[in-house]
Amino acid sequence: MKALTFGFLLLTLLLSACTSEHRPMLNRGIVQNATADKLTEVRVLHHPTGATAGFSAILPGLDAELGFSPTEMRADQGEISWIERGRGYRVKLGLPKLERADDRPRTLVYRIEPGGRATVSLQAGGPLR
Repeated sequence: MKALTFGFLLLTLLLSACTSEHRPMLNRGIVQNATADKLTEVRVLHHPTGATAGFSAILPGLDAELGFSPTEMRADQGEISWIERGRGYRVKLGLPKLERADDRPRTLVYRIEPGGRATVSLQAGGPLR
């Protein structure tokens, strides 16, 4: 019985190690306005860390960018909110992880699209401008 229990625990550990996700290192955050309208009161909130970033306005087709020293992303979920044509939107998104460990800094990109839609993705980092 002990051997069976040990075997089950070992199998569980091996499977979790094979499917584990790694937290990326970030050095930049970008919010892209992919709409034809000016966005105001744009705010990003990360859960459960409470990290926030905000922009008073992002013009149509432009990006707002925030650079910082490389740091590990500790949040699991992002929430982005904005006002477009007087209407408020709020979207919760799962934050992306890496399939394997990689210390190269990445850029976390939120993209706001027409109709109150938003996405989040990771892009290869690079030196800050």
